[in-house]
Amino acid sequence: LTALIARTGVDSVLWVGTSMGGMIGMLLAAQPGTPIRKLVLNDAGPVVTRASLQRIATYVGVAPVFPDLAAAEEYIRAINAPFGPHSDAEWRFLTEVVVRRNADGSLRMHYDPNLGEPFRAQMPEKDLELWPVWDAVRCPTLVLRGAQSDLLTRETCAQMERRGPKAQVVEIAGVGHAPTLMHADQIAIVLRPGVTFESYTLENPFRLVFDVHQPGQATAGAAAPIGGAIDRPGVRTIVIDPMFDESFNKRN
Repeated sequence: LTALIARTGVDSVLWVGTSMGGMIGMLLAAQPGTPIRKLVLNDAGPVVTRASLQRIATYVGVAPVFPDLAAAEEYIRAINAPFGPHSDAEWRFLTEVVVRRNADGSLRMHYDPNLGEPFRAQMPEKDLELWPVWDAVRCPTLVLRGAQSDLLTRETCAQMERRGPKAQVVEIAGVGHAPTLMHADQIAIVLRPGVTFESYTLENPFRLVFDVHQPGQATAGAAAPIGGAIDRPGVRTIVIDPMFDESFNKRN
């Protein structure tokens, strides 16, 4: 990822990561000379509970085949119930972005099923703790926690407020692991006055548009195609959708 960011020719980035994406962002932000200027962790932190890993292991890497989109949606609603209330249209969207059609017309999950092997083969006997990583993070950090999350506990968040980058923590009611950031009230938490994570837009829960600042120049607003960039005086705007954009997957 550091190499990918370096290829864009930018000086720094704002990172918004959900679950594993947040863990990756935290690990990258802890490195010397990190390109991460500000960090948003969406239901992710330096402690991952064993209970949540056991739950995730029940479905990650499983490779079900669905006869149609309705069957796929039923499955997605079941395994992602902790996302909280969503409309029928939102559940349909959440389904469409994570499945792909097979040659016979059936549908499959759009990720490598081998992703689940480490969960089952290397299940820790207790919670996974990465406090040394957290303590090495120095950039301003915002943490979003689903109030019913089984992965990120209130106790962990309390410590995250006191040590390392001393994050600002906001809890979102009625949601477990993890907030989808599809709803205006959730997005407003990230963009509200006083939370200085300016210059990025969440267009859907899996697509992030962010402005990355080049040294000694001023910022501006713009848009870019997925996986592309627009250069303007002082800023490059990049759109990343690595899991769900076919063109990105083919290039990388």
